[in-house]
Amino acid sequence: MTSTTVLEAIAEPTRRRILDAIRDGERSVGDLVEIIGMHQPGISRHLKVLRDAGLVEVRRDAQRRLYRLRAQPLMELDQWLEPYRLEWSNRLDNLERHLERTADGGLVRFERFLAYPIQEVWAAITLPERLGDWWPPMAAEITVDLREGGRIVFEWPDLDFPTMEFEITRVEAPTLLEHKHTSPGSWMRWELEETDEGTRLLATYSVPDIDMAIDRGDVVGLHYSLDRLDPALSGNPVGWDNDAFQKLLATYAQERLGNS
Repeated sequence: MTSTTVLEAIAEPTRRRILDAIRDGERSVGDLVEIIGMHQPGISRHLKVLRDAGLVEVRRDAQRRLYRLRAQPLMELDQWLEPYRLEWSNRLDNLERHLERTADGGLVRFERFLAYPIQEVWAAITLPERLGDWWPPMAAEITVDLREGGRIVFEWPDLDFPTMEFEITRVEAPTLLEHKHTSPGSWMRWELEETDEGTRLLATYSVPDIDMAIDRGDVVGLHYSLDRLDPALSGNPVGWDNDAFQKLLATYAQERLGNS
């Protein structure tokens, strides 16, 4: 079984929830319908994908089919990911280190130390032509009205994809930018601090449902975009690599499976 097939299988949030449900014992389709809260045909489709990836096994018990976890592909994936885990070891902290659950949902924090002047980093997170080098996953037309009450807008000329629009709530150039995000009640804060070596950047993302933000890929997307910021500042921006994003997503998924 190829690592790509397993990655594709566990990249989908519902399939990860199914693996969570069968990790400690066998479950019938009816059990999974009740646990996951999805209709039976949908559960059956997800189970087929997981079976094709070798992640679940099934046995008959009278009129029922019982599904259980097959861990071998995850062990093989863990071995395959090891070099990437070492590569990310200085950036991918345990989830508990940068995820904080709160009464209102949760906070996601990423810290980066960048060897560039604070004005350069500020420009990279506020100028439309610089934002396009590292933040969006695809070509975007970006406008920024940099004032309280102004908006940051991402439009996608090559795709039929909803426009992303964030209202700016605080601006203190060049040290603080705060704006709303896509989900109701969510916001982002960018804090910049000048250091002897350059700039410390702290990105904070507040969400009403932290698990949904992880499952939907928001947290991994922010992590990966920030990994692209340093090359963009150097004048050598790197394009969005979906394979690298999927590997990072799989690492997060494994972390959650291991800690749940």
